[in-house]
Amino acid sequence: MKKKFLAASVAMALVFSLCACGAKAEDTEAETPTTEAATEASSGDSATAGDGLKTSLFTVTYDDSVWSYEEDDLYDEDEQSSVTLKISDGEEDKVNVYISARIGDPYGFRDSLYSDGFDEKEYDEGGYDRINIGGAEFLKYEKSESSVEYIARNEGANESFEIEVNGEVSNPAVQTLLDGITYNINDIGNEDGPWYWEGTPFTATASDATVGSVTVTASPLLMDEPLITHDTFEHQIGVVGDKVYLLNKTTLREYSISGDTLKFSNEYDLGAEYSNMDVSDNGSLYLSSFSAPFIEWKDGAVANTFDNQDIDYVAMNPAGTMGISYFTSGEECFKVEIADGTATTTAISFPEVDIISNITVSNDHIFVCGSPKDSDDGHTVFVYDTAGTFQQALHADGENVGLGSVTYMTESDSTFMAMDGNMRTVTFWNKDGSYIGRIEDSELFSTNYPWFADSCVTSDGTVYTVMTEEREDKSADEAIVFTIKGY
Repeated sequence: MKKKFLAASVAMALVFSLCACGAKAEDTEAETPTTEAATEASSGDSATAGDGLKTSLFTVTYDDSVWSYEEDDLYDEDEQSSVTLKISDGEEDKVNVYISARIGDPYGFRDSLYSDGFDEKEYDEGGYDRINIGGAEFLKYEKSESSVEYIARNEGANESFEIEVNGEVSNPAVQTLLDGITYNINDIGNEDGPWYWEGTPFTATASDATVGSVTVTASPLLMDEPLITHDTFEHQIGVVGDKVYLLNKTTLREYSISGDTLKFSNEYDLGAEYSNMDVSDNGSLYLSSFSAPFIEWKDGAVANTFDNQDIDYVAMNPAGTMGISYFTSGEECFKVEIADGTATTTAISFPEVDIISNITVSNDHIFVCGSPKDSDDGHTVFVYDTAGTFQQALHADGENVGLGSVTYMTESDSTFMAMDGNMRTVTFWNKDGSYIGRIEDSELFSTNYPWFADSCVTSDGTVYTVMTEEREDKSADEAIVFTIKGY
């Protein structure tokens, strides 16, 4: 019924890059060191007798015949400093070590705890072995045989630390370099904000909003236990009878609808990471991803696995009979038809679309959301019939800004409705394509700045939507669910 494109490398992690604005303590022009030279140097006193790199937040003493760095790899400001030191053989880096310290809130550190597999509550209670590096107490996470990450937080100093080693992580020169780090830690008596179990869960009440001729009602389905998340974009939703299913990567959670509450009832480990989920009228969930098999899931178990090699992300129709498999290009899609437990694929193209970000399939239309080909119109919803014949393009006409990133489309007899994740708006058109207008998230959901992750529609026309929202006290992001009626 719908789908959001996720690049294969994401999982929509957020990365930022900082350009060099600081200067190293002394400029050196050492010869390019070899790995052998690094190993020899690490066994003697010379590794700690070389040049020192001093930044606002740390000092590194290192042997400049072993380690080097580029000016672009150094960033130094009052509240954030970082550098990447490397051992190179002249053609490639054998090992590089990223060292960072940052003054500021604890939330990036808490995200790192989660992504590295550490339990936040256990950490706060003093669990896990700590390694002292330069005066900070680090946790060590071995990401792979060639990548190790160290993370630390000093609450009193309001300071977070990160070290990442990539390449020859067992090279003795690495430990010598770590021994040469000294952090500038100034305890100012800071107290971090509450952890998720200490914070105030999200609350909301039902509300109405009107735009043009359309009035819709949004009602929250609050969970009996808040669903804390560090994955802003990943959640998917499906509804089967009185059950709501929430997907986050490898985990499928089942809830029972009880009035205006969702009561947790079960959790399933899917054994693979999934990013798309659609529900059919017969109660089957269809799960797909770029790197996992396309499966039908029903009654607590995998009912069918479709092994077609052409199937990537799949947006299924409510009938569960037809879907569209897609990745990025509008020219390289497949129509997936399911009958008697078998999926067959035939090529289909959407030549009006350059880059696809999302596809939703209703029983009457294919909605392809993305950037247009040979046009600067910006994000657009392209409407096709189920055979793939182009019908019309939908735009946010007359607005100061257009559409941002539509994560779900649905329709009634008289309107089209879009959930626009980037704009945080619910947008409406008449069936002839004329623009009606949009409703802000704050007006309809009482939210501040959510991401509309995914939605689905039931046979009575009720839309169930899952979004992620930061709590007002910043103690956590929650996955929250609403129903939308009236469009």
